[in-house]
Amino acid sequence: MDSSALISEFSNVDWVALSRARNWQAKYKMLMTWGNSLSVKPWLRQDEYLVRGCDTSLWLFSIERECRLYFAVDGDSRIIKGLAALLLAHVDGATKVDIVAMDLPHLLNRFQLDHHLAPSRNNGFAALVNRVLLSAQSPNV
Repeated sequence: MDSSALISEFSNVDWVALSRARNWQAKYKMLMTWGNSLSVKPWLRQDEYLVRGCDTSLWLFSIERECRLYFAVDGDSRIIKGLAALLLAHVDGATKVDIVAMDLPHLLNRFQLDHHLAPSRNNGFAALVNRVLLSAQSPNV
């Protein structure tokens, strides 16, 4: 996979706008828009990329180029893809050291999303965070 194709995948994610949104409906709409904007990636829909722990299918790919990690994601649910976009907008193109230092498990709380999501979506997000952190801690990404 060519990392140049992945670099701008999450550029439309505006977490400043998300943090300023006044209500859950506005935040939900942003997440759905972000999820809908992610391209479909048939090549990614393989068992080795499947994120275990999500109720709906979600696939994550990571590649290291010039000491930075780049990610690709695909899934069956727009809201889950939107949550993935929010997470990956924070880490895509970052170094492994920087990713590990981020407070990723509390990202939903930071944007006041955790109380509005079903427990299964929170668990799926946690599984995705764990996969990102594993990628950052792996010497062979």
